[in-house]
Amino acid sequence: MQIVETGGRGVGRFALVAVDSGQPSGLAGGELTVGELKQAAWSHEHDRAVGVAVRDGAVQTVRTHPGATEPAYLPLTSGVAVIGIDAEEAEPDGLRMLAALIGLADLLLDRRRAALEAERARGLESSDRLKTAILSSLSHELKSPIASLRTGLTALAAPQAGLQPDQRQLLVDLDRQATRLDRMVGDLLALSRLEAGMELDKGPHDFADLVADASRQLRTELAGNQLVVELPEDLPPVEIDEVQAGRVLANLLENAHEWAPPNGAIEVGALPSGDMLEAWVENEGPPIAIADLDHVFDTFWTRRARGSGLGLAICKRVVEAHGGTIRVENRRRGPRFIFTFPLAMVRAVPGS
Repeated sequence: MQIVETGGRGVGRFALVAVDSGQPSGLAGGELTVGELKQAAWSHEHDRAVGVAVRDGAVQTVRTHPGATEPAYLPLTSGVAVIGIDAEEAEPDGLRMLAALIGLADLLLDRRRAALEAERARGLESSDRLKTAILSSLSHELKSPIASLRTGLTALAAPQAGLQPDQRQLLVDLDRQATRLDRMVGDLLALSRLEAGMELDKGPHDFADLVADASRQLRTELAGNQLVVELPEDLPPVEIDEVQAGRVLANLLENAHEWAPPNGAIEVGALPSGDMLEAWVENEGPPIAIADLDHVFDTFWTRRARGSGLGLAICKRVVEAHGGTIRVENRRRGPRFIFTFPLAMVRAVPGS
């Protein structure tokens, strides 16, 4: 091998191992045993050299006992150099040249990793575009039949239909499930549009009106909770897309209802903070597991028995599309979801 020859006497072996996502694979320098690959992976994971070091621009052997013949392992940024060196025969000039070549190999491994990550990112982007197109098409196709189904169920549940009480109750239950399906399809459609870069229709709006609208939308679900609204009277308007921001509040309130105990309190509040409005929705209930705090906003991630994993993901995308942030933290009585919207530069139009 060229590097072995360049390293001079005493360098009997040189191999490069790439480590991708913890998995080692030999790139150059001949075959490596399973044990050698495992040792290379360990060296890279713990960033610890074994049997060798680079000091003062030269390779130096570090052996725990004389006469050791096992290869040495030197972790690099994106892999490991596996080197066989006979310390008694190695020449100083050759070891300095070997150190320089190891540096070059480190650069080449790093360029390989960057190229792989770029290719992986392109693949994910293409996959996301396909997923978005499928979700959008499917959501559009489902909206009309669901609307027709709900209209028919409403008509059948009317007194004029002459159904028995138990039959009407069955229709009410079916309508409730159809409503839930309609909301899920609406979430899918909203998510696909947001991921496709939907343009927001922003304007100045009173945050208190958004809270009132979202509360009315979920009045049946929230009837079993104590809803507390903490908003100052002089709260300035926010610059938002009214429909999408309302979806954020509705999704957070629905999530709070799912986790709050019967008759448990749900609090909605907001305060101005610089040029942003900081708002929150908090509910009594169990805390979110520490390991889950970084995943609650992921698409299709949910701990709810009947959840779709879309509501909080939509909240994150809507808030970030407005230039805000959203996070969750565990407080004394339960989780609090905190999000921000930009304050409007002009006053909101009354009744908007």
